[in-house]
Amino acid sequence: MTYVAATTGFAVFGGSDRTLLTVTGRSPAQMLNGVITGVMPPTPAEVEPGVFQGRSTYHAVLTPKGRIISDLHAMLLGPDDGAGFLLDVPTAGREPLLSHFSKFLPPRFAKVTVVGGDEADGPSAGSDDGAALRRAR
Repeated sequence: MTYVAATTGFAVFGGSDRTLLTVTGRSPAQMLNGVITGVMPPTPAEVEPGVFQGRSTYHAVLTPKGRIISDLHAMLLGPDDGAGFLLDVPTAGREPLLSHFSKFLPPRFAKVTVVGGDEADGPSAGSDDGAALRRAR
């Protein structure tokens, strides 16, 4: 079943060594751009009506002194920056990264949510856990 999904559609294989986060809000790209290294992911191309194909880019998150907090892969969730980002993070870097984001990403402009879990600064994401993955199809 998962092989068919992976070869004909969209599949994410959860492993204990990776965590997925979403960053959404009014200005997620501008807020992330000041926190992660590297070039932001390119805008996905629309291959069919409502279906976008994009790619992820590799980044690091550093302390103000330049020490590495975590590395991650970032991917746009839709046709523009306003759709938000999906971040693929090592599980070992999840808590330090969420702590760093809580200090440097204003929740008014960018909200971080653990996919399948809870918001970094708020109540449980509840039934909306898979919305980012459904949009990424």
